[in-house]
Amino acid sequence: MPELPMSFAEHVQQSRQRLERDKYHSEAMGVGRSEAIDAVMPFEMGSEHQRVGVLLIHGLSDSPFTFRDVAAALAQRGIRSRSILLSGHGSRAEDSLKVRAGNWRRQVRAQIADLQKQCDKVWVGGYSMGAVLATLEGLDLPNIAGLILWAPAWRCRSNMVWTSRLLFPFRKWHSVRPERDFARYSSFSINAIHQYYHLTLQVKRQLNTCQRFRCPVYIVASEADATINSQFVLQQFLRLRQPDSRLVWYGHEELSETGVLSRSGYLPEQRIRAIAHTAVTFSPANPHYGKQGDYRNCLAYVEDSTAFNRCLQDPEPWFSEYGLAVEGRYPARLTFNPYFEEMMADLGDFISDR
Repeated sequence: MPELPMSFAEHVQQSRQRLERDKYHSEAMGVGRSEAIDAVMPFEMGSEHQRVGVLLIHGLSDSPFTFRDVAAALAQRGIRSRSILLSGHGSRAEDSLKVRAGNWRRQVRAQIADLQKQCDKVWVGGYSMGAVLATLEGLDLPNIAGLILWAPAWRCRSNMVWTSRLLFPFRKWHSVRPERDFARYSSFSINAIHQYYHLTLQVKRQLNTCQRFRCPVYIVASEADATINSQFVLQQFLRLRQPDSRLVWYGHEELSETGVLSRSGYLPEQRIRAIAHTAVTFSPANPHYGKQGDYRNCLAYVEDSTAFNRCLQDPEPWFSEYGLAVEGRYPARLTFNPYFEEMMADLGDFISDR
């Protein structure tokens, strides 16, 4: 494993070299190889003169593309951001076979320290597993201005996480799927899941011993999320919240709790049955994952070619989350946030006011 870079400039350079060498590409991705590489590269948005910065950390199997829309919206509000590429990600799923959770944590700490050299205040944000990494540093480091957590995977709904410790010595893959998405892996290795499992044990210990968030925390979560245990996220927020914290909750019923902003996850006028785990960080205008984007997530039907094709070819698709059906249809998994503009306006004010 190469030495972990200590500066963002080194991180970008090393990531470019690795991706040029290892990035998997196929015509099914719909873009050229160089465009696919650029899409998953670490990036920075905003001016170097802006004194508030946000470090953004993607999730398991994902890439910095997760935060393209978020970073652009933050830059419009005068907030600088950097999105990093975790080791073993962005290239090919086979690269996840040797990753280690400890390296991810060292990467995150190095990039926090580098951004703190240039900004007066540094927030740490993450999506899914990236939110776990952000939480670990936010609860451990004294000089974090705040946390921004999208669908924090503090606890997973699938049993594949805890069983990974049993399968780890004997199997390489949990699932192998066609790789037609340039921005993330569709296949999951047992090792990658096992490393995430180690992070959940660490965050469990920290949350159990924590009496209150030590810094402002902004969380976005969906009640229907099929990947994480969103009820656990809600419980922890209510237990650990401070006056400077907020939970944006997409659900079926309004929550009248202090610090909670509720929005309906059922939007039939937009053909949305529920807001999925994969939706929270993307704008409806995203050219890849947006409402008219070039990628539609029909992986729920990958073993049923008829259903898969009907999902892909539906001229007026419904969008949902795994396990939530729409009668007579084959809904795609939602990959954009219908409340994106509202969320980013609220988040921008949340950061600026603190």
